Amino acid sequence: VERGGSGCLVSGGSTLAGDVPLLRFIPTIKRAKQELGLSIVVHTGIVFEEVAAALGEAGIDGAMLDIMGSNDTIREIYHLDIVKEAFEHSMELLNKHNVPLMPHIVVGLHRGQLKGEAEAVRMIARQKPERVMVVAFKPLLGTPMEDSPTSTPMEIARVILACRLSMPETPVIMGCARPTGEYKIEIDQLAIRAGVNGMAYPSEEAHEFAIEQGLEIAVSSGCCCLMNDCPG
Repeated sequence: VERGGSGCLVSGGSTLAGDVPLLRFIPTIKRAKQELGLSIVVHTGIVFEEVAAALGEAGIDGAMLDIMGSNDTIREIYHLDIVKEAFEHSMELLNKHNVPLMPHIVVGLHRGQLKGEAEAVRMIARQKPERVMVVAFKPLLGTPMEDSPTSTPMEIARVILACRLSMPETPVIMGCARPTGEYKIEIDQLAIRAGVNGMAYPSEEAHEFAIEQGLEIAVSSGCCCLMNDCPG
């Protein structure tokens, strides 16, 4: 705050149950929100009743969690012994306690395959989220999946379009995680065609393409999940 900051993203590693151990930090989160006036968004992982209630009381601005619609992906990629219903229940708990819901779909998470993304879209649409974040799996060096393929730009666009059609009144945002280079340029342009309301770190080509399409451009310096009043 003293240096002009306006917000904070609270994140961390998850337990073997898939949740982020947030309870001990709730008093600090609450102070940062209510006393310092910061915008606070939280990576929650799986959510339990006590955590959802505490986050609601703290008045955070958004809860972000990856939603997976495939039990195979949950088990084989995230190595969690839970089922997809746990993610939908987490969203229900957050809604129950009036925590703005900002779910993420990681396209191609299952080693580049589309496996459960359609179900994830359906699960999210039932919960009426504040906004939906779509990102794309990006292999990371030094990890077991560093040589895994990624989804094609058109497959990513298909998931964005599914979000757009199933939640026409909900802002759909292309998040920051996606492959780079020429691949990114194609993804960005297809995402615009598919109807995103906002995009994190757009390529210059995407910016020019949006102008060519007659779209109104607004620039935000904050986390893409807090893009407000995004132009259509």
